[in-house]
Amino acid sequence: MPSEIETETTGTETTITQAEPQEIQNLLSALEKERTGRAQAEKELKARTIKEQELQAQLKRVEAIDPDQYKKLQEAQARRDEDDLLRRKKFDEVRQQYLNEADAARKQTTDLKNQYNSLLTKTAIEKAFFEAGGRKSSFDLSAQGTEDVTPAEAILYVLQHRIRLEETGQIVFLNSVGNTEMNSEGRVKSISEKMVELKKGSMGALFEPENTNSGTGATPTVSSNGKPVKVYSVEQARNGRASMDDIASGKAIITR
Repeated sequence: MPSEIETETTGTETTITQAEPQEIQNLLSALEKERTGRAQAEKELKARTIKEQELQAQLKRVEAIDPDQYKKLQEAQARRDEDDLLRRKKFDEVRQQYLNEADAARKQTTDLKNQYNSLLTKTAIEKAFFEAGGRKSSFDLSAQGTEDVTPAEAILYVLQHRIRLEETGQIVFLNSVGNTEMNSEGRVKSISEKMVELKKGSMGALFEPENTNSGTGATPTVSSNGKPVKVYSVEQARNGRASMDDIASGKAIITR
């Protein structure tokens, strides 16, 4: 397709020019790019102007600050920060003190409960022991070579690791493997039944003999671990009738 023909008249002369389509397109693109660039530049200039205005406003506010007043404000803030730190420290100290006191109170409560349970158990065992014929004292505690321990204490020593106190206050005896001891009828063994068992067994020497044979003049004996044990009174021991070697070896006991 032939190019368009343009005419230009200057005075009496007419000049014919021919414009190429690609040149026209390039010109239009250049104009559009120029227009876009100018719009972007105006936008950036406007943004810089706003930023500069904000900075100028901040600068004026800073210039308006009284240095002395600013210093006072800084010192006041520093004091508030220090007070806050001290309050937090005091709070932590009080909190830790409360926790320590709470732990001590819990420990004291546990100790008191254990002491009460121990006293309750001791009282019940001693009562059952004496009711079963337990000796008030089997040893002359003033005699040389004798042990400073009473029969009731000996019974408690033997049983202390094989007793469990239930929440109901009932005392339960445990066997060597930690199971509850039962009587012949399948019920939990009572304290009195346990004392009868001990009296007939290896702890028999800690109980008063049922027959002392006092009318025969012979020294009464009881059985302990299947072996006879001589029984002397305190008066007999003082008169020298009781052998200290026999008492020390467990072959003889002294009763009051």
